[in-house]
Amino acid sequence: MAVAGSGSEHARNSRPANSALELNPVDSSAALLDILQCLIAGTPATAPRLTEARFRPRASTRR
Repeated sequence: MAVAGSGSEHARNSRPANSALELNPVDSSAALLDILQCLIAGTPATAPRLTEARFRPRASTRR
């Protein structure tokens, strides 16, 4: 199995097509900034935080 860190055109069009792990940059960034703000303010930060990701199986997984 080969997996790419994004669902980019290169991952989709390679032969066999690479499976992709699509991270959620908006939610990940928001969680990171919230933790950073807590650290700067000297308040406890809940970390690590889980954010949603999606696995996109393609031909490289199905082989």
